[in-house]
Amino acid sequence: SKLTYFLLFGPIALIGKTGLFGESTCFVLAGLTLIPLAERLSFVTEEVASHTNQTIGALLNATFGNAPELLISSAALQE
Repeated sequence: SKLTYFLLFGPIALIGKTGLFGESTCFVLAGLTLIPLAERLSFVTEEVASHTNQTIGALLNATFGNAPELLISSAALQE
């Protein structure tokens, strides 16, 4: 899918962290990298939920659905 091109922002953010870019630019680039990862995580939890019952599917969705937000908030609060 076209979202996989956003994964290229990850290495760019890591290279930029060496002093090439500012901290806010690196944070935005790393955040853009999480978009396709969140989409894949959502797809996988839906696939697992389709092979299990609704309760387990809802539990997986509630647990792993907040993983990208947890990563962003922990990175923002790290400093």
